[in-house]
Amino acid sequence: MAASDVRVVDVTGDDVTQVRFDVPCLGDAARELYAQEELFPRRPRPEDTGFDLLGDVLSDVAARNENSDRFDQQLLRGLDSLRHVVDGQYEQILVSGQRYLPERPALVDRDTIVAAASLCAKTPPPVRTRVVGMLDTVRISAQSFGLRLDDGQEIRGFLSGGDFDQVVQLFAAKRPVVVRGNAIFRPSGQLLLVDADDVDAAAGETSLWSRVPQPRGDALEVGRLHRRQGPRSGLGAIIGRWPGDESDEEVAKALGRCHDHERRQLVLLDTNVIVHLARYDATGQAIEEQYALRTRPERPCSRPSSKARYSRWRAGGSGRQADVGAPGQSR
Repeated sequence: MAASDVRVVDVTGDDVTQVRFDVPCLGDAARELYAQEELFPRRPRPEDTGFDLLGDVLSDVAARNENSDRFDQQLLRGLDSLRHVVDGQYEQILVSGQRYLPERPALVDRDTIVAAASLCAKTPPPVRTRVVGMLDTVRISAQSFGLRLDDGQEIRGFLSGGDFDQVVQLFAAKRPVVVRGNAIFRPSGQLLLVDADDVDAAAGETSLWSRVPQPRGDALEVGRLHRRQGPRSGLGAIIGRWPGDESDEEVAKALGRCHDHERRQLVLLDTNVIVHLARYDATGQAIEEQYALRTRPERPCSRPSSKARYSRWRAGGSGRQADVGAPGQSR
């Protein structure tokens, strides 16, 4: 007999469809397991059935418990797929068991499904990880283990494949181990467990890896960095502030004296200055790259003063304009 040995015994009802199942209690389905004592009890009650565990999941989802350890992203996707059932022929699904009596059943309705979809969207995707620590607990029946890190924290792991006897041997040897696999996260971003591919002796592994795996950061949305420029913002806020009395040679010489960190902070105020800043050497190219110049203006035949160039640019007489902006901005 297994906990998954579920059999349909009766289907009744017209407006309300009732489906009755014959399911074993967990204590009957796993007698040997429940005969073992636990130092820190974490098992479900032996009187519970699989439907009671499902009821616990539904209760945490309905409460939007982002730190629950009763579900992962895959299970949330399964609940979300029920929207085709609840939004269609049925309005809700009631789940009862030993603890969830017919008068107070666990509920699957539209709100539950919306909550499942929300939690699923918040859950970071699994990431490949490597963790070093000491095996603190081992559960052979569930092929799971507890890994104690250098800072005293303990993370849960599950060996989905491989030889669990090796894990038991490493546990008995009391030696540091390295766990490789996928880090699974809760909707809150906290680690749920490590789905391990293998567990080996930590030969040559440093304590650098003895830390709780973290989810990857959100992808950068470049569109959110764009800011519309107006007369008093962006380039419009700085055009005309260049003194304009310096010759091109003086500007180039001053830039040459700038340190690297000062050059990075340079604000390009006159779009035509770039034409005369050693057009083909590293200085001009660095400024073009730093300020994302999409169009490189042609070198003019004559060399008017800075004020004359600025006036001509404002009047639109040059017919050319370099698109200048700080990285991440668009015009």
